[in-house]
Amino acid sequence: MMTPPPDEHELLARADLKALSEVRQQVSDLAQLQQGWNGYDALPPTSAAIYQAMHWLNRSYAECKDAHVRWYKPNVSPSAEGEVVFEWWSNDRSLIVYIDAEGAAFHKSQNGDGPTEHAHGYALLGEQQADLLRWFGE
Repeated sequence: MMTPPPDEHELLARADLKALSEVRQQVSDLAQLQQGWNGYDALPPTSAAIYQAMHWLNRSYAECKDAHVRWYKPNVSPSAEGEVVFEWWSNDRSLIVYIDAEGAAFHKSQNGDGPTEHAHGYALLGEQQADLLRWFGE
């Protein structure tokens, strides 16, 4: 008996899990950076920042799935202050999450027909993570 082809939701879930795995690897790879990685005095992400980033990433994925919110793959980079940075960009919105040993903070902005809007705060675990990605995807 033939197995039916996967439906759209199953294909999207597979793609999301593959993207999540790629992001986890990118975060893990940040542990290889040394002080001065940018050619100046930049600090590498601390092991605590990498741990927090991995925890934030996994929880944001789970929270999005629980809330039926689309999960978007972030761009991953280090900051010169030893943070892990997740960034999402679209035509008119940007969301940046900075993660260090103490936790996560976010900055979001929207450019549209009206004035540019900016907001920032702490990117706590739980519902707020799904809310940030829901806002980004609107």
